[in-house]
Amino acid sequence: AGGSRHLHQLQSILGHVRKSGMIPTADDEIEQSVIEMGAGRGMLGLVTASAIGAAQTQNTSSSKVKLYLVERSGTRGKAETKIRTATGDASQDNDSLRLDRVEVSRIKCDLAHVHMSTALPFLTKKLEKSRSIV
Repeated sequence: AGGSRHLHQLQSILGHVRKSGMIPTADDEIEQSVIEMGAGRGMLGLVTASAIGAAQTQNTSSSKVKLYLVERSGTRGKAETKIRTATGDASQDNDSLRLDRVEVSRIKCDLAHVHMSTALPFLTKKLEKSRSIV
């Protein structure tokens, strides 16, 4: 993910996301989406979405966490590669991150041209059983 400093940053951000209640508890049964704007490698979104996927596994939810990566440039060894190469075995020793529970979509677009309701139409719908992290 870019060295120990970046790992520390990811850990800190994920801790704040958990503390703020954006990662579901075992009782939540809502569909989750993560949108990373200016995603670059997409590792922050990947870590967040896989942590949510692990929480959903605990509550036996069958839906995958949807990860949307919005970035101007192409992909070069980024989050999608991590998911493609993950073993995804539910019997993993570390169930705090679950890459097999993440469905990735990369939107290649300059951020100045992103029209959220067109790119991600679910954001405009009022759904009681969904939550998005942007």
